[in-house]
Amino acid sequence: AGTQRRVKGSRAIDASPELRAEDVSFAYLGAARAALRHIDFGVAPGELILITGVSGCGKSTLALTLAGLIPSRVHGELRGAVSFGGRPLSG
Repeated sequence: AGTQRRVKGSRAIDASPELRAEDVSFAYLGAARAALRHIDFGVAPGELILITGVSGCGKSTLALTLAGLIPSRVHGELRGAVSFGGRPLSG
């Protein structure tokens, strides 16, 4: 069982990550270097995250990976795992 965390009026929610990226790296086919390198994080139910960065830093690539579109629709070399609710989204 995950840990409990209090949010919004002391309601307890399960704080174990629902969306998880584990050591995710991705390189597009033919690319000289990886677009994502060793990404690790978890997002718990009810948690909000913001992904920011300069142009070309990998924000869209990360979003495509989290949506499960890499590597099934966008081809390249994916390492690591992305899961939602314990089920693999990519990899």
